[in-house]
Amino acid sequence: MSDDAIQAPPTPEEIGELRSAISAFEQILEIMPEDPTALQTLTDAYRRLGETDKSAAFLLRLADAVAEETDPDVLQSVLERLETAGASDDATSAAARLRARLDAVGASAAATAAAPAPAPAAAGSGDDIAGELALAWTLYQRQEITQEEYAGLARDLTEMSTRKVDVPVSLLHVLHDRGYKNPDRIMNFIARESGCPCVPLKSFDVPRDLAGRLPLEFSQRRGALVFGQLGNELMIATLNPLDQALRDQVARMTGARCHFFLVTAEDYDSALKSMKPSR
Repeated sequence: MSDDAIQAPPTPEEIGELRSAISAFEQILEIMPEDPTALQTLTDAYRRLGETDKSAAFLLRLADAVAEETDPDVLQSVLERLETAGASDDATSAAARLRARLDAVGASAAATAAAPAPAPAAAGSGDDIAGELALAWTLYQRQEITQEEYAGLARDLTEMSTRKVDVPVSLLHVLHDRGYKNPDRIMNFIARESGCPCVPLKSFDVPRDLAGRLPLEFSQRRGALVFGQLGNELMIATLNPLDQALRDQVARMTGARCHFFLVTAEDYDSALKSMKPSR
């Protein structure tokens, strides 16, 4: 029996929350039509509301969006959704494409145990804010922010991602720019949930050669930089330690075991500025 078959219908309050989420993420899709986080959220929200046709449509769009994905966990997750969504010609075809992609990814991984890291995506890529949108959603679900705050953060993150900026597009930056009244509570929540302590990065003198373990453009765009070393292991300052995809990418790019630490947007920007070549 599927989860939907045994799950109680949504309460009026849950329906309101689902509708608000739908509104916010459909706005995101207007700017980034293939954003996987938005497509997955809409798939789940419409299914929970019992609007199966809309849920199926967004699921097919999600399958198309991840069709070139290299992460087998992402592919497998979407494939399982397709397999449990109910039979249709479109779903069967999409599932077949993802199985083929999974086989190709598996063959590539078997061919080499140390494939070169992919080139960084262009600034403004939807991949850059997927983790930040997910963080905003987590904060809302855990009642750390209100529905209105969540909608505003999602909108600001999306708008920020379309502009050329010299700092990472991060939720902490948006909160800082908005003058959020209780940033310490958010920082404590992120540190607690990620298991990564918050450190005062301004107290560390970041050596240029050590910081160079990650390209400056990557640190400027993705919100992660090397600020210390413990033997052969690296200390990484990040604005979103809950972004596991980012952490995995940092480990691949540095080729070292990494320990991640949460830092404030202000401290991060200051460290980033010190890393830039003097003119």
